[in-house]
Amino acid sequence: SRLRCKQLVILSFQSDTILDQRRLTVNQGGGIMASGTLSAMTTGEHITIGGLAVQLVFFSVFIVASSIFHYRIRNNPTEKSVGQSRTSSWEGVMVGLYVASILILVRSIFRLIEYAQGNDGYLISHEVFMYVFDSMLMFFTMVAMSIFHPSKVLAQPSSLRRSLKRSHSENTELYPTTAV
Repeated sequence: SRLRCKQLVILSFQSDTILDQRRLTVNQGGGIMASGTLSAMTTGEHITIGGLAVQLVFFSVFIVASSIFHYRIRNNPTEKSVGQSRTSSWEGVMVGLYVASILILVRSIFRLIEYAQGNDGYLISHEVFMYVFDSMLMFFTMVAMSIFHPSKVLAQPSSLRRSLKRSHSENTELYPTTAV
């Protein structure tokens, strides 16, 4: 395989660190834009656009890494991944992840184009685009992740939960009988 598990973990941590820096950069860009001068506003816009472009790159890398994982686990399934129903399987979670990722990617592309057009751009001056490409996409992302939530795969079966709860209550005394 081209990308080993250890390399993928290192890449994940590095991209998370870079994305944290990107968030800081975008916030700094917003602060610079709010300072009032025209040159500071232009500088802030460039910083924000750069930060959004970095976000798009690393989010695309995340989608590719998720697709590689999906391909590998489908071709070499583990014991746990095989014994699940279709509705609450890891593949259902992956579908939810892909839907949410595509919606977030479209939103990020919209935000990049919106900032690239500047303060007098067509997208920023028409509110409908904000509702369609920002609010609505994030709403559908939330719905997708609610339907395909990873807890459906990670949760213990209810029969196991009941037996664990029963064994815990049988082994727990209300009043300890230790001598004082």
